[in-house]
Amino acid sequence: MTVASPGLSDEVLFQAAQDAVKSLSQLDDRNKLRLYAHYKQATMGPAQGSRPSMFQQVARAKWDAWAELASMSKTDAMQGYCLLADEFVPGWESFVKEERSGRNGMALASVAVASPGLSDEVLFQAAQDAVKSLSQLDDRNKLRLYAHYKQATVGPAQGSRPSMFQQIARAKWDAWAELASMSKTDSMRGYCLLADEFVPGWRENFVKEERSGRNGMALASVAVASPGLSDEVLFQAAQDAVKSLSQLDDRNKLRLYAHYKQATMGPAQGSRPSMFQQIARAKWDAWAELASMSKTDSMRGYCLLADEFVPGWRESFVKEERSGRNGMAPASVAVASPGLSDEVLFKAAQDAVKSLSQLDNRSKLRLYAHYKQASVGPAQGSRPSMLQQVARAKWDAWAELASMSKTDAMQGYCLLADEFVPGWRKSFVKEERSGRNGMAPASVAGAPPCLSDEVLFKAAQEAVKSLSQLDDRNKLRLYAHYKQATVGPAQGSRPSIFQQVARAKWDAWAELASMSKTDAMQGYCLLADEFVRGWRESFVKEERSGRNGMAPASVAGAPPGLSDEVLFQAAQDAVKSLSQLDDRNKLRLYAHYKQATVGPAQGSRPSIFQQVARAKWDAWAELASMSKTDAMQGYCLLAVKFVPGWRESFVKEEWSGRNAMAPASVAGAPPCLSDEVLFKAAQEAVKSLSQLDDRNKLRLYAHYKQATMGPAQGSRPSIFQQVARAKWDAWAELASMSKTDAMQGYCLLADEFVPSWRQRFGKQEPSLRSGGSAVDILWEQPAGVASETVAGPEAFPLAAPLRRAWAQLDRVFNAGSERPERIIQEMRRDTQTAGSDVHPVWPEPDTESTSSFFSVGNGANGAGNRFRLREMLQRELAVEALETETVEDSEGLARARSLLAALGESLPTDIVHCPEGFYDRSPLHKVPDAVVQPQCEEQVLALLQKAARSNPKRSSFVVIPGGASASAFQLEEDTRPVVSLDMRRLNRILWVNKEDRMACVEAGISASRLREELAREGMALGMETESELTTLGGWLATRARSMKEARYGNIEDMLVEVRVATSSGLVWQKGGRGSREDLAFGRRSTGLNLPGLILGSQGCLGVITAAVVRIHPLPEQVEYESVAFDDWAVSFVRAISQLPQALRPSFCRLMDGKQLDLMEAWAEECHFPQHPAAALVLEGSCEETAAQRRELKQLVASCHGRFTGAALGESCYQMILAMPQLADACVDFSILSETLEAVVPWSHVCSLWPALIQAVVAEHQALHLPGRPFLSCCLGHSEGALLRICLKTSVEGLAPAAALSAFRRLRAAASKAVGGRQGTPGLTALKSLKAALDPQNVLRGSHVG
Repeated sequence: MTVASPGLSDEVLFQAAQDAVKSLSQLDDRNKLRLYAHYKQATMGPAQGSRPSMFQQVARAKWDAWAELASMSKTDAMQGYCLLADEFVPGWESFVKEERSGRNGMALASVAVASPGLSDEVLFQAAQDAVKSLSQLDDRNKLRLYAHYKQATVGPAQGSRPSMFQQIARAKWDAWAELASMSKTDSMRGYCLLADEFVPGWRENFVKEERSGRNGMALASVAVASPGLSDEVLFQAAQDAVKSLSQLDDRNKLRLYAHYKQATMGPAQGSRPSMFQQIARAKWDAWAELASMSKTDSMRGYCLLADEFVPGWRESFVKEERSGRNGMAPASVAVASPGLSDEVLFKAAQDAVKSLSQLDNRSKLRLYAHYKQASVGPAQGSRPSMLQQVARAKWDAWAELASMSKTDAMQGYCLLADEFVPGWRKSFVKEERSGRNGMAPASVAGAPPCLSDEVLFKAAQEAVKSLSQLDDRNKLRLYAHYKQATVGPAQGSRPSIFQQVARAKWDAWAELASMSKTDAMQGYCLLADEFVRGWRESFVKEERSGRNGMAPASVAGAPPGLSDEVLFQAAQDAVKSLSQLDDRNKLRLYAHYKQATVGPAQGSRPSIFQQVARAKWDAWAELASMSKTDAMQGYCLLAVKFVPGWRESFVKEEWSGRNAMAPASVAGAPPCLSDEVLFKAAQEAVKSLSQLDDRNKLRLYAHYKQATMGPAQGSRPSIFQQVARAKWDAWAELASMSKTDAMQGYCLLADEFVPSWRQRFGKQEPSLRSGGSAVDILWEQPAGVASETVAGPEAFPLAAPLRRAWAQLDRVFNAGSERPERIIQEMRRDTQTAGSDVHPVWPEPDTESTSSFFSVGNGANGAGNRFRLREMLQRELAVEALETETVEDSEGLARARSLLAALGESLPTDIVHCPEGFYDRSPLHKVPDAVVQPQCEEQVLALLQKAARSNPKRSSFVVIPGGASASAFQLEEDTRPVVSLDMRRLNRILWVNKEDRMACVEAGISASRLREELAREGMALGMETESELTTLGGWLATRARSMKEARYGNIEDMLVEVRVATSSGLVWQKGGRGSREDLAFGRRSTGLNLPGLILGSQGCLGVITAAVVRIHPLPEQVEYESVAFDDWAVSFVRAISQLPQALRPSFCRLMDGKQLDLMEAWAEECHFPQHPAAALVLEGSCEETAAQRRELKQLVASCHGRFTGAALGESCYQMILAMPQLADACVDFSILSETLEAVVPWSHVCSLWPALIQAVVAEHQALHLPGRPFLSCCLGHSEGALLRICLKTSVEGLAPAAALSAFRRLRAAASKAVGGRQGTPGLTALKSLKAALDPQNVLRGSHVG
C-alpha cells in the first residue's frame, strides 16, 4: 500500500479520495460496502455497538463489513480507501498533480505553506533542524523524509537500483525514485509538510524566533524596513502598490488574498467550500492556513509579499509621504523636534539608546542598520557566510536599507529611539533650553528676553499668516503644534482612510501627545523661525517702539523715577543674593549683563569643545539687536522673576536713605502729607501735560489702576484689541505691587514728567486747608492719642461750589435745614475714633466723573450694547427712550443725577446702592452729613459710645452702618445729624480653621476679596450674590440669600458666631475673634441665640464687626450648563428642587423669553434662545458632578428640554450677576427698574404670573405713565418656588419727585400681587432688646428704629 502521492498527508489524500468517489454515478452494493467499511474504520475506528438483527438487512450488512476491518488502523483504513478510489475512479491522482501545479485554481494551502516573507530554503533548513529533535521515528516515515531530502538537494534518483541483498539502500533508492517527477521546490515543501506531521508547531516557534532574533538569524526580511510608519499605513500603501500589477500567477494571488483576509478579518470564517467550488475552496484553504497568525503579522506579511512583487514600492511611498504628494504626510515623517537639526537629534537619540539596560536582538538589528546607513551609507562588502550568523544578520539588516538616504536613516533612528525610550526628545529639548547638556544651541534659546511664551506664540501666529505659500508637510507641523498648544493632546478617534486630509492632521497632532502646552508654543515659535526669518526681532522692535499698539509693561519695566542705570546696579546686587540658580537662567542673566555693559557679542563663536563658553556666547549673541537700555530693563525684569520684591525693597531703602543713595527724585514726598493726598495732586499735575508718548501713558495708566483698583481684573483682551490689550498688560505687570506702592510710583512718574510739581503743591497746601479739591480727605486723627478733647485741624468751611451744590440739592429734594459744616466741626472736636477718616458728604460735583451712580457711561460692554439696549427697551416699553444727556439743562432728573453723582463719589457704594433701591429716598429729607471709616473694632465702639455719652437720653447724632438698608433715608421725623459708618477698612480674615471648616472674618470685607482670600487657602464660603461690592456685614444685616443656596444654604446657614458693637459695649456669644481656640462649639440649651437675632436686623441693634462662618473646600469641578424649553417648564425646576442635595445643581434659574431678550440686548456678542431657558451650575467632586449630570439628563429628557451648551449657561450666569449694572444703565434712558423676590408654593406659580401682570398694567394705566410696563420672570427654588420679577417702566417727561413717587406706587402694586412683604415676627421683643442694647437710639434701622 504505497501511497502514490508523496509529500501529501494521508488526511489530505483521504479527503480528496472522498471527493473523487462522490463523482461516481453508480456503484454496486459490494463496493459500496467496502468503501463504507474503510470510511467508518478511518474516521471512528473498530465497529461499535451490537450487530443489527436479521430484520435489518442493510444495517446488518454495513456493520459486518465494518467489523471485518476490526484490526486495521485508521491510517491504513485511509490508505485503503484511497486504493479503492484508485480502482473506482482511475486517474484521480491527476487531482493531486493539479494540487501541486495549481492548474485547477486551488493551489492548496498545504503546498503553499511558507510562513509569510520566509523563503522555501529557509523553511527547509528550519524543518531539518526540527526533525533532528525527534528521538524516534518508524522506518516508513524515515524513508519519506529521506526521499524528500534527496529530491530537494540532489534532484531525481541517480545511479542504478541497489541489489536485493542491500535492503536498506534499496528501500531508500525506491523511496527517492518514487519522487522522480517532483521539483526541488516541491520537495522542500513536502519535507516541511512531513515535519508538520512529526513535529507539530515547529513553524510557529521558528517564526517567533525569527522575529525576536533568538535563533541568531533575525532576517532583515522580517524587520519591516519603513521606520516610523505604522503597520496600518504601510499595509494600505502596499495594497495600492499591488493594484498596479498587470499580472500575477494564481499561487501568489492566493498568498496575497490570504494575508489580506487575515489582516482585515482575522482567522478564516465559515465552513470550507465544496470541491465543486474550486476557486472559493482554494481561497478559503489559503486563508485558513494562516489561522494562528495575528492581524499585525498578516499586515507585515502582506507588505513583504508586496516587496517581492513590486520592488521599491516602500521607498516611493516614503518619498511621497515626505513631499506630501499623496495627501497624507503623517506626522510620523515630520519627526524632527522643531528648530533642531537631524544631526543633533541623531546624536541625542544615540545617547538615549545607550541608557537602555536590555533590548531584544531584532530591535538591536534595526538600530544597527539605521546607524550604519546614517553614518556610512549603503551596505559595503560581501554578505558574510552562513556560518557567521550574527555578522550575516547585521549585514542583511543594513542592506535592507540600501535605498534610504542618510537623512532618512537618522530620522528613522530617532523614531526607533521614540519606541524604545519614550520621552527622550522632551527631556533633550528641556536640557537644550536649560543648558544642562552643555549644548544650548541658539536655536533653542530663542525666546526674546522677558516676553512670555503666550505673547510670542500669538506673535508667531501673526508672522506665519504672512506666508504666501508653504508645503503640506510644514503646514501639518504648524497645525500639530498649534493644536497641542491650545487644546492639548489629540482628541476623538482617528479619521478614516477616506478622509486623507483630516487623517493627516490628526496623525500630526497625535504625534505630539506627550508634549506640554508650553513646549508646543515654543515649538511653534521655532517653526516660525524656520519659515519667517527675523519675525522675532521685528516683533520685539514693535513691542519696544509701541508701533504695534501693544508696548507691554514687560518692556517698560523700570520703576518710575529711577534711572535704568540705578536699577540695573540694584538688580545686580539683588541677584548676587541668590544661593542657587539653574544654568539656563544664569545664561539669560549673563547675556543681558553683557549686552547692557558691552553691547553686541564680540569675537568668534567658541568651538564645540568649549561648551560653557559656547553656551554663554550663544546666549549673548541672541540679543544682538537689543539696545543697552533694553538689556538693562530686561536684566531688571529677570531679577524680578528670581528675587521677587527686590524693587519694592530698593525703593523703600531709596526713600529712607538706608542705602546711601536716596536720590532727590525719590525722597520727594512733602512731609506730613499722606500718600492719598499726593496721589491726587500728582493726577492734577499730570493732567497739565500737553503730550506724552504711549509708553509713558501706559506706565501712568498701570500705576493709576493698581493704586485705585488693585491687581488686574478680568481676562486679557484679544490681540485684535491692541490698545486695551496694552493697557491690561501694563496693569497686570504690577500685580504684586500694593496700592500704596502704586500711589508712590505714580508720584515718581509725575516727578519725571512734571518736575517741581511737589514744590508747587506744597505752596498750595494752606489754601487747600481752607477749601478746594481735596475736601474728600480732610482730617486724620493722630493715632495713639486717647484724650477725649483732642483738637483736630481747623474746621473746613465749604467752598463756594460746594455751597451752591448744597443749595441746589435743597431746592430739588427739599433737604432739611442741617448744615454739614457744624457736623464736621463737632466730629473733629469731640470724636475719639483715633485713626478714623471723617469726610463731609458733598464734594464739589465733578462733571468729568466716570463712576456716577446714575450714569455708567458706555459701560464695560461698549456703546453698541447701549444702542441695542435702547432699541429693545423702546420696543418692549412702547416709548422713545432718549438718553438723559439730551435734557442736561432741565430741572428734571438730569440735575438730580449731577448732584447724586457727587454723592456716589463720597458715600460707600452700598449706601448709595441701598438694597431697597434708590427710589425709596423720595422725598430725600435726610442724607448722611458725614462718613467715618474706622480701621478696627475699637474705633467702631468708640464712635458709638461717643454718640451715647453726649446725651444720657438721646444721642447727639445718628449712626448708620454701611449696608443698613435705607435707614438713612427714612428718618423723616428725626432732626439729628446722620453719620454713615463705612466699614470697608475692616476687611481682614482673622483666622482660618480648615480642620473644622470655619473662618473668622471682619464684616467690611467685600464679596470678591473674601472669595479670593479663601481661595488662596483652598476654601470657599459658597455665598454668591448679584453684586461683588456687597460685604459680609451687609449679608448678615439683611439676611441675604445666596445664589448657590441649593448646595451651601443662605447666610444664616453659614453663620456660627457674630460680634456686634453697640453703644453699651461689644456683644458676642461664643467668642472666637482672637483665635480659633477661643470659639465655643455646640448648641446652648439656655438663653437667646445672638446670631439669630442679628440676622436681618437691618443695623438697628448694633454694628456687626466680625463673624465666624462655615467654609468648604473648593469644589474639584465647576461646570455650567443650559437647557432650553418650548414652554414655561415649572415642572423641571420643581423636580430639581426635589433631588437629594448631593445630586442637586448648586444653581438653577429658569428665565422667560423677555429676560433672555434683555440679556442679549446688554451682552456682548452673546446670543440667547427665544424660548424659556434654564442656566445651571454643577459643582462638587468629579463623582458628584458626574452624578448630577446623569440626573440632569434624565430630567431634561422627561421634561422635553434640550441642552444648549455650557457656554450659554455661563453667559446666563454672568449676565444675572450684571443685572444691577443693567438697571443703572436704564436710568440713562429715564427708565426706572426694580427686582422683586418672593417665595410661593409650587401650586401658585402658574396662577400668580397672570394676576401680577394684570395688577401692574392696571396701576400703570392709573398713574398715566408713558408706554407700557416691562415684566419678566426668573424661577428658582428655595423653601418653595423662588420668583424673581424684573419690573421696568419709563418716566420720561415727569418731574423727579413725581417720577419717583409714581414708581414707588407701581412697585407696591407688584409687591402686593406677589404676596406683599412679610411682617417682622416678635417685633415687641425686638424693641425690648434694642432698648437694652441701644437706649439712646444711636442706631436707626428700618424695622424698629
